[in-house]
Amino acid sequence: MGENLRCSTYDTESPKSGQTIPLSGSTVVSTPYLVKISATTTSVVGGVNYSVNLTSAQRAKIGHLYNWAAALALEDGMVDTVFTQKQQGICPNGWHVPSDDEWSTLINYISDKSDGRYKTVTGWFDNNKPTESDPVFAVLPSGYAQARNIKSLGFSASFLSSTASDIRGSASRYLSAKDDIVMKYTEVKSYATSVRCVKND
Repeated sequence: MGENLRCSTYDTESPKSGQTIPLSGSTVVSTPYLVKISATTTSVVGGVNYSVNLTSAQRAKIGHLYNWAAALALEDGMVDTVFTQKQQGICPNGWHVPSDDEWSTLINYISDKSDGRYKTVTGWFDNNKPTESDPVFAVLPSGYAQARNIKSLGFSASFLSSTASDIRGSASRYLSAKDDIVMKYTEVKSYATSVRCVKND
């Protein structure tokens, strides 16, 4: 789980081996898509540019945003699937999309190892601490996307899991520039968020 995922083609052992995820965003829950964050992508709310503190190097490693169908390599009609086994999805061979339980385990571990610090010390809107060093998890503020519209870039980060909350939502994790708390919430499956992968046992 060291970095956000930034690939667009499913690996050879994935159910969609060799297929490329469409870039066109969709509000349909079952339609897979990803959104790429470029060197010039901004997130402006009320005239305020939330992404002003992101460096070129950070943008290069911030990763893509995937909706649930894309991250889990789902076919149409499978969006209400409840998974009981590890799901490779868009992750490389030998890795899988973390479940809600695996996210809980990770957050507890990092909390103990890094004094509750999860975010990079720069790049976040109005919450930079350049005199410190990055923690182990080093979350960048990648925001999220609703179809093609990238929102909260520079202000927040969201990560999906393979665990469905209901037919329209999945158990996810969220951080904002306001604090260092990792919140559990239900993300709409049609929205695109960051993905981190877990190595198989």
